[in-house]
Amino acid sequence: MAFFKKTSNCFDMLLVLLIFIGIVLELAEWKGFLFSADFWVFRLIRVFRTLVPTRIADAIHFWQQIKKRLGRKGFAADQAHCMEHILMYTAFCKAHVHAQHEFVEFFGQQGMPRSGE
Repeated sequence: MAFFKKTSNCFDMLLVLLIFIGIVLELAEWKGFLFSADFWVFRLIRVFRTLVPTRIADAIHFWQQIKKRLGRKGFAADQAHCMEHILMYTAFCKAHVHAQHEFVEFFGQQGMPRSGE
C-alpha cells in the first residue's frame, strides 16, 4: 500500500482505471448496447488516454536524470536538448516514410502508385 502514498501513483492508477472503463464502454457502444450521441464520457476518457504517454515521458525523463546524476556523466544541457530534437525528428521522419510506404502498398499495385485513370 506504500504505492498509493504518492499522489502521482494515485493519479496513474486513476488513469489506468479510466482507460479500462473507457475500453469497456466503447466495446459496449460498438456492440450496439449504447446508442446515445450525448456520451461526453467517451470524450473525457479519450482525453485521459492522451495523458498516459505524457506520464510515461515524464517517467523516462526522471530516470534519465537519475542515471545522469548517479553516473556523474552526461551532456551539457544544450547538447542534450539538441540530441533530443534530433532523435525526435529522426523518429518522425522514419514514421512518415513508413506511413508513406504503407499508403502506397495499400492504394497501389505491386508497390507502385496506381494511376488515377
